[in-house]
Amino acid sequence: MFAKRVMNRIIDGISLKKINFILKIVLIASVISVIVIGVFDRPSADDYSFGIMTKHVWDETHNIFLVLFEALKKTADFWMRWTGDFTTNFLMALPPCIFGEKCYVLTPVIMLSALIFSILFLGKQLVVNVLGYSRNWSRCISYLILLVLIQCMISPVEGFYWYNGSSKYLFLNSLLLIFYGLLIKLYYENTKINVKVVLVSAFGFIVAGGNQMSSLNGVLVLGITWFCLTKVSKEHKGNVKVLILPSVFYFLGFLINVLAPGNRSRASVSSGMNPIKAVFVSLYDYLYLCIDEWTTWPVVLMILVLIPVFYRMFIFKKCNISFRYPILVVILGFLLTSAMMTPPLFGTGNMEAGRLQNVTFITYILTLVISEGYVIGWYVNRAGLIDGKEEFGKNEKVIILALFVAFIVGAMLTVVPKPHYFASSSAVHDLLNGTAKTYASEMDTRVEKYEVGGKVLVSSLSERPYLLYFSDIEGDGNEWIRDAVCRYYDLEGIEFEGN
Repeated sequence: MFAKRVMNRIIDGISLKKINFILKIVLIASVISVIVIGVFDRPSADDYSFGIMTKHVWDETHNIFLVLFEALKKTADFWMRWTGDFTTNFLMALPPCIFGEKCYVLTPVIMLSALIFSILFLGKQLVVNVLGYSRNWSRCISYLILLVLIQCMISPVEGFYWYNGSSKYLFLNSLLLIFYGLLIKLYYENTKINVKVVLVSAFGFIVAGGNQMSSLNGVLVLGITWFCLTKVSKEHKGNVKVLILPSVFYFLGFLINVLAPGNRSRASVSSGMNPIKAVFVSLYDYLYLCIDEWTTWPVVLMILVLIPVFYRMFIFKKCNISFRYPILVVILGFLLTSAMMTPPLFGTGNMEAGRLQNVTFITYILTLVISEGYVIGWYVNRAGLIDGKEEFGKNEKVIILALFVAFIVGAMLTVVPKPHYFASSSAVHDLLNGTAKTYASEMDTRVEKYEVGGKVLVSSLSERPYLLYFSDIEGDGNEWIRDAVCRYYDLEGIEFEGN
């Protein structure tokens, strides 16, 4: 009887605000270790090759404007001879380490902040402006998405800790999500073209110059949006004009990106697939990667928790949209995610790099959640289920509590045999056993020798922490990294002890 009374009190105490509070605390707590281990983060690979000239300019002048000008020169050079994504080329020429080795610890802070803000901002615009519900609902949904994205990121080292890869993919993809949110905000809140519209247009141009996976995704989303606005939507017609300029500037940036001479130069030395094959392989890869590999038990639990969340939200009050095309929305989610894989398959013939998989994973989770919400909204509308109560019913509370307990039990059973399963548990593991600290210390010892100059003798790394290590100057095929490090520090050469 006592246990039953306690359980009933727990269930009765469940509310939307309390769920949001718990999710927020869990999210903050889970991110702390991911940030803390960043203290031991160190540059790698293309951080050196892209930062050579900007580092030299900074060392010689300590003039930030000259450094930015050098980054622009690097961007123009790459646009002509290697790749057209001008925004990411600019960012990659500015790794934090060029301003001092210790500045590199900012990398995970920047990347995590961009991801968290983009999901919260886009979630707010979709739930509040598009659907017409309160921020409590958008926060609940966004917190759940963020927990999955951060803890289950396919390659956290390439997503949060390796600046060159994360700035090109995860960071630019986060900017794209912010751009979507800004468009929604303009559409629902602006009635005329003004400074805000011009600024969003400029932002869209910059975002379109990012990696071509995200840029193509933006083109497709804008195309679908304009089709819906002209063929489907009957509301807010007076606000359509505020989206014209941002769309034009985005498409202009995309054209400058994909028509760059450098893209043709790179394609001539790459072994990519022909366009038709790339499209079909991307459709297959959706099933192979997204469904087979990435739909892990935490993702399944997130989807299950969102069922009572979406259900209660939609029966609370009538939504602003009618949810008439559930099958079409599910298909579009599948196609949008698949389309993200097409550019790398066309360019290089594979999707193996973790940074490519990271942005595809983000798109997969977002389209999965949006599709789920749309289908549940369609069901509620079709059944006419409106009760005017914002708080969860008893059955919904029981389901949420049971799934929360299932997550706790599942996490405990998982992290012991697989400490690197979650980003947080991986960080805690390598912080406690000293792996991260040893790695950073050995990298710092190398830098001390690099700064002396001449021909340097270094030791092999004894530790390679899961979250922090991407590549090293030692190893077959890594001669280009060693050469980049030599040029970065003005060395005559690097040799390893015992060789």
